[in-house]
Amino acid sequence: MMKEGIDLEVLVRKEGKRIEAAGDILLIYSMGIFDTPPRIHEMVLLEKGPYRPHFHDHSDVYLMFLRGSGVYLLGDTRREYGVGTEVRVPKSTLHGFRVTETTIILSIQSGQPISSEHGLDFRLPTEAEWPSGETV
Repeated sequence: MMKEGIDLEVLVRKEGKRIEAAGDILLIYSMGIFDTPPRIHEMVLLEKGPYRPHFHDHSDVYLMFLRGSGVYLLGDTRREYGVGTEVRVPKSTLHGFRVTETTIILSIQSGQPISSEHGLDFRLPTEAEWPSGETV
C-alpha cells in the first residue's frame, strides 16, 4: 500500500524508464514489469496526446486507470475513461488511447508480453485491420 501523500505521477516519472516503441507511436514511462505468474503487472504513464491503436496477440490485458482522463478505443468502440475506470482487453483486440490529461494505468497481462518465441507482444494493425490508419 502506498503512503498517503505520494504523487504517483512524480513517482512514475522519477523511478520509471522512458520507453519508445515503434517510433514515437507509444511513449510511456514504465515502472517495470512485476512477474507474478501467470500474470504480469506493469504501471505506465501516458503523456497527453493520441496513441495509435495496437494489438497484444498473446496476452489478455486488464487496465485500471489510476490517474488522468481521455478516450480509449476497444475494438470499434470509443469510450471516455477517468480515475477508477477498468477495462478488459481480450488478446488480439484492437485498442488505443487519446490522453487529455496525463494518465497512469495499472496494466495486468496474462501470458507473456515478452518471450523468446514471439518477442514483444505489441503489433500495429495492418491496413485491412484498421483502414483509416487514424489515431484514437
